[in-house]
Order: sequence, then structure tokens, then C-alpha cells
Amino acid sequence: MTAKTTKKADVQEFAKAGVEQIEAAVKTSQENAEKAFKAGKENADKAYKAGADVLTENVEKFYSTTKEQWVKVLPTMGPKLDEMADWTKGNLDAFLTASEIAKKGAETIANEMATFNQAAMSDAAAAAKDLMAVKSYPELVEMQTEKVRGAFDKVVAETTKISEMSATLATEVSEPLQARWAKFGESFRPSA
Repeated sequence: MTAKTTKKADVQEFAKAGVEQIEAAVKTSQENAEKAFKAGKENADKAYKAGADVLTENVEKFYSTTKEQWVKVLPTMGPKLDEMADWTKGNLDAFLTASEIAKKGAETIANEMATFNQAAMSDAAAAAKDLMAVKSYPELVEMQTEKVRGAFDKVVAETTKISEMSATLATEVSEPLQARWAKFGESFRPSA
């Protein structure tokens, strides 16, 4: 075997080993990400449902108890109590609407991240195949540099996209709450 043949074999073995490591890392990362997203979604759904159920139950208890007390203590305030109950129900509805928007937005962001991870895994597999075809160590280094740069650019773009989605979600979640706050300000403004 000549030195040139030995060097080429070494480069190919090095490339193959690198590809195997990349494929293993990408697969493990994908599996971990999918598990984390699934667990996060399940936890978010459970927390949302539990919180909504407890909140609804507590609000109903509060309405019932408050109405009984007010009717006993201030009989003239009875008609106003229905107004207050309607007002509080509107607040609860705004909160639940905001919560539902947040849940759906979190699912959308999680799906976006899962899609990105799947694409990254496919890109890594394609890169691994490309690396197997190299004929020299300089070509290997150049190709790896290109692949890493491309992957980095995609991660930056995805991070920016997720940040923008998060900012939009925050705005959408706050809208029903801000509308209630504005109504509160209008309703309790002293008359001139």
C-alpha cells in the first residue's frame, strides 16, 4: 500500500466515523426533542384543564357565596349583584380566551420546532452521505465547514422565526385581557 492510498483510506475512515457520530447525535437529539415536546404538550394540556376546572369551580363558588351574603346584608343591592356577576363572568371569559390562545400558540410553536428538528435530521443524513464521497482531507474540511455554516444559518433563521412567533403570541394573548381592562376603565370612570 502506498502512502497516498493509505492517506485516502484514512480520510475516508475519518469521514465515515464523523458521519456515524453526526447521525447518532442527530437521531438522539431528535428523539429527545420529540419526547420533550410530547411531555411538554401533555403537561400544558393537563395544567390548562386543571387550572380551568379549578378556576371555574372557584368562581362559581364565589358567585354563589357572594350573592347569598349580599342579598342578606344589602337587599337593595340585589339588582346590582347580577351586573357584578355579569362583569366578573366577562373577566373570566377573557381569561379563558387568552388561555386558549396561549395553548394553541404553544402547540404551533412546538410543531414548528419539531418540523425544524426533522428537517435538521434529514439535512444531517444528506451531509453524511456527501461526506462519504470526499476524496481528500482538504475537501473534507471544506465540505464540513460549508455544512456547519449552513446549519448555523438555519438555526439562526429558525430562532428568529420562533422569537417572532412568541412575540406575536404574547400580543394575541394580551388582547382579550387588555379589552377587559379598557372596559373596566370606561365603566368605573367618574361621570362628569
